[in-house]
Amino acid sequence: MDFDESHCLNKKRRYLAEWLSRFAIAHNKVLAEVQKNLDMTDWEIEALTNLTNTSMESLPKELDRSFERDYKYIKQNIPMMPDFSTIASSTATSMATAGTSGVYNFVAKFGDVGTRDVKDSVRKYTHRYRELQEAQERPERVRQLMEKYVRPNTLKRFDKAKNAYCTAKSDVSSREQAALFMRNLLDGVKGDLFQLARSKDKEDMTWEKMTIKLTKGVINGPEYQELLAQETYRATLFSRLSDVLKDREAMSKNNIDNLWTQVLDHIHTILGLLK
Repeated sequence: MDFDESHCLNKKRRYLAEWLSRFAIAHNKVLAEVQKNLDMTDWEIEALTNLTNTSMESLPKELDRSFERDYKYIKQNIPMMPDFSTIASSTATSMATAGTSGVYNFVAKFGDVGTRDVKDSVRKYTHRYRELQEAQERPERVRQLMEKYVRPNTLKRFDKAKNAYCTAKSDVSSREQAALFMRNLLDGVKGDLFQLARSKDKEDMTWEKMTIKLTKGVINGPEYQELLAQETYRATLFSRLSDVLKDREAMSKNNIDNLWTQVLDHIHTILGLLK
């Protein structure tokens, strides 16, 4: 597949790289000049306030005109930084996780059907993504989000699933238990979100209704659409975990590393899209 310059992934990459480049320039070069300007302005205000109050002498008009020119130039050439929202940037990461997890799943499938070289590449890139998850402290971030939205019992399910996964990495016979705990975790998160969305205890709840009630943004907005799409992703993941439990895996795509990676991504995505 040819990802030419017009592909949205390349557009996104250019946008983010340009954002970071401009931020670096602002931080490394412009910031120092702005601080100098602020320091001089603070000195001017303090000195003039104290001296004019003491001497009762009026400020020369030429100085006032100089200040006006200075202020006008500042506003025109050093535009105010946007009021960045930490909530929006965090949501952007959750949105990105959904796409990245989809790519991970797509790549992992080639480990079952590709040539030896392809399989080597699959191992390389799936391993690198798991390293990326660890570097971004994804398990810790997921647990932090869960503390905000789910009940204590579901937090215990997360801890059990994480511990069972760690055990299964060194003990193949423990894979079924790890899959069971992961599936229970998915059920717990879904159940808690459904309960959170209910207006009354016995209200019939669906994933779509939950999405409408709990999503950030507006109905049919990107957050809504992604949270709604996660229902299908969850169903596929749940089915693959069931395959491990029932020992009916036809291929190695249900590798326990891949499953835990995607469980983390799924929970990170859905909880990051909630109000």
